[in-house]
Amino acid sequence: AEFAPSSCGLDLRQLRGQTQQTGIGPLDASKGSAEAVANKLATKRLLKGISYGPTPLLSPGVLPKDDFFSDASKSQWGFRGRGDLHIMRSLGANTVRLYGNDPNEDHSDFLDLANKLGLGVIPSISDLPYVQSVQRCGTANKCTCYAQVKDAYRRNLERGLLLPDRSYHPALEYVISLNEPDSKLSQTGFPALSFAGSVVSGIDGILDAEKEVGVVGAKPNITVIVSFANCRSCTQIQQHPAIAQMWVLRDAMHNPSKYGIAPRNNLAEFYRTRFTNSFNAVGTSVDITKWLSSSYEKEFPHTPVFIAEYHSPDDPHKEEDLTGILALAEASPLLLGVNFFEFQSRYDRRGQAGWGMFDPALPLGDDMLGADGFGTETGPGSSSVKDMAFFGKHLRVPCLRPTRDIFTHKSLAQIVAAAYGGPMLDEKQLCTLNPMKELTDSGGFDRIWMAVNATSMSLFIARVVEHMGGNVLRGVPLSFAKDYVSETATFAALVSALQKQPSWAAWSKKPACVVDRDELKDNVISAVKLACDSGKVECNAIPNDCRKSIWDQASWVFGSYYHNMSRQSSTPLEALSHCYFNGA
Repeated sequence: AEFAPSSCGLDLRQLRGQTQQTGIGPLDASKGSAEAVANKLATKRLLKGISYGPTPLLSPGVLPKDDFFSDASKSQWGFRGRGDLHIMRSLGANTVRLYGNDPNEDHSDFLDLANKLGLGVIPSISDLPYVQSVQRCGTANKCTCYAQVKDAYRRNLERGLLLPDRSYHPALEYVISLNEPDSKLSQTGFPALSFAGSVVSGIDGILDAEKEVGVVGAKPNITVIVSFANCRSCTQIQQHPAIAQMWVLRDAMHNPSKYGIAPRNNLAEFYRTRFTNSFNAVGTSVDITKWLSSSYEKEFPHTPVFIAEYHSPDDPHKEEDLTGILALAEASPLLLGVNFFEFQSRYDRRGQAGWGMFDPALPLGDDMLGADGFGTETGPGSSSVKDMAFFGKHLRVPCLRPTRDIFTHKSLAQIVAAAYGGPMLDEKQLCTLNPMKELTDSGGFDRIWMAVNATSMSLFIARVVEHMGGNVLRGVPLSFAKDYVSETATFAALVSALQKQPSWAAWSKKPACVVDRDELKDNVISAVKLACDSGKVECNAIPNDCRKSIWDQASWVFGSYYHNMSRQSSTPLEALSHCYFNGA
């Protein structure tokens, strides 16, 4: 918990309700004039994304789930964790493309933080209803996926994709119905009919799930990501990569009975107003330029498209190529942009070790051992690795080590940042202690103190001041911070000095104890239970307006606890102990 001017959990750092500009919608086929194309081009948001599937495993293995935008993975993407979303934003990315998705898990925290940082989110419906669960639908003799996908998507809507008013979360950019159905759902003998029927019936289920929960307001476009490969079993346009698969999907939405589907919604209208094409590509901007002009623009003159995965490890000119593909997208009325594949190399699966901007690395003493077995020096204050309770499995979250382009020896992160226009990443700070993340207690102080860095200590002290109800005006004086990296400095001495309310900070007369929105949700739930069990606050009296989320509940409980304790105490309370709750 921490101090802030707040009431009933109305935390000033609440993220919801902020507006995120969404991507371009599909061109209206009835307005396919040059003027309409020009208007769409003028309002298009260039997609500069990063594919994100950061498994913490450093060797082949299987995780209980692969949902890396759930609360269970917050130690990786959250600010108090490794800070993956902040890293992506620092590289200039404006979108994060996701993979696994457990519809039983809440995803609102990830979406809230992404929205705060200006990152759009492209989540994918899980493969479970299609090919992995017992009730899977993607088989040759059971190609309709309506019921399975509707059920999964309804649960997604109720667990984060919608705001309390039933409008879509503003961070959502697109929703992926399925990734590469042409390879996952193809059945020997009639692959095109099989995957198209499964996908289109699933989209029908998505639309009915929206109706059943009463979605209001603007809705994100739906996409189906296809392979950038020829479809030899498709009946049309077999010679152009991805085009045949896209043609079959469009045909299925306009002629569903041909594919054994009897939809409940007007899928032809849906295709015209809410569908976006997408594909995964291992190629170069030269390849895509040729494909776009010779194939795509002729066959789909009114349907936008984006590249869901883009990276060619064997290309010796990666920076020029990534800059080139973005220039192509900026000039094109149809190509929306790309997602660089990928954020972190994966060592739990064969074939994905050389693709990531970062390698996972665990510290061993003063050295770092990467997934490839090579150590790198990290110096004093080298970081702790976070722990993560991931769906019943205790895991260590590895630090990140930049990977290098074999041709230029630049880090891939630098290459992406240069193309995306990011301010660049201080790679030396990836696995060092971060004073903005350490808990404001004696343990956090000791870890910062060990680094003997007055600048880091000044940032830590500023957070302690905020926790005590103050606000640092122009930064903690370096002369003050230097006293607390000396050999004799202690956390108790620092607290004692701050209790005198030095003039370089403004101090609130009536601060409130509120929840730390960057903390792990499980820790917050435990802290609320601890406060309620203490007998110092009547948790049955939480107002209805403060029951909308665990964050609102926690701020009310923590604030009431501190207020009640203050009334019972004859001396002012010490905020760091009475408004702390194990950091929550």
